[in-house]
Amino acid sequence: MSNLRLINETSGTSVSSISVTDVFTSDFDIYKITFDCDRTVDQANRITFINTSGSEITSGSYDYGTLQLTMNTSFTERRDINGTYIQYFLYGLNYNSATIYVFNPYSNSSYTFILFQGVSDPQRAWKGIGVLKTLDSIGGIKITSNSGTYDTINLKTYGLRVDS
Repeated sequence: MSNLRLINETSGTSVSSISVTDVFTSDFDIYKITFDCDRTVDQANRITFINTSGSEITSGSYDYGTLQLTMNTSFTERRDINGTYIQYFLYGLNYNSATIYVFNPYSNSSYTFILFQGVSDPQRAWKGIGVLKTLDSIGGIKITSNSGTYDTINLKTYGLRVDS
């Protein structure tokens, strides 16, 4: 039996953001989110979390660091402390795909951490980490384009079961 349980599938067409609410619960401590999109604007993508009351958290409580791995040039580091979102988990034109792991989102006694990695066109790969430094109970996630719209966007959210 698989340790991954599909919880939610969400998709959109010609949208600038996509939100998935009421997906994180006390049933799991670790979640895997797969992200796929097509777009016509070469722009960054950003992540914010949604608390269990349904409000997007935009306080200056996000820290992140990413490494952009480009085939034809040197690597680029991007980071922010006390920002209002996690940015640069992908930055690209045409097709983008990423895997995001979210740790302890529902717990109101620990911070919410994420790990992410992905690929984007043209010829970029991304790896990064992030944290929301509040003790909010998180119920969902929002992904937003910095500019333009996603032609198509698909998110699949899985809970990772840990057998003892």
